[in-house]
Amino acid sequence: MSDRIKIILWGYDLPAESKLRTLLSIDDVKVVAIVVPANREEMVIKPIKNMAQENGIPVFAPPTLKDRGFRESVSAAQSDVFIVDSYTKLIPKDVITIPRLGAFNFHPGKLPQYRGAHVLNWAIINGEGKITLTVHEMNEKFDCGDIAMEEDIDVSFLD
Repeated sequence: MSDRIKIILWGYDLPAESKLRTLLSIDDVKVVAIVVPANREEMVIKPIKNMAQENGIPVFAPPTLKDRGFRESVSAAQSDVFIVDSYTKLIPKDVITIPRLGAFNFHPGKLPQYRGAHVLNWAIINGEGKITLTVHEMNEKFDCGDIAMEEDIDVSFLD
């Protein structure tokens, strides 16, 4: 089916694994590649790599996102969208502009208040009564793009 939306998923660990399972269950979606950070232990990225292998999806773990071969591979995949979750490096502008429809990051905090890492911890420490999952369009800065959607989830200090 040629009208399937082609996605490159960036990430690792449980959040990205969950997204990959969901994407694989959608008939109108084709995951054309997965990008995992090169600076993570093999046991952390192995589950998503195995899922990808089982589904014939190539996995990239470039030591640098400036690698010409990596960029050529990503371009050749002709993806429509990047979905980013738990990726640890800033993706350069010339890479995030590759997909036809854009690059979107799933961020586990309200933006711009909770930019960066470990935001769930900080929201709870700061006594927030809710946390916000934010999906934003990516740009050349961490957690600074236009917000595409937000969803609030109630929490307590005991969480």
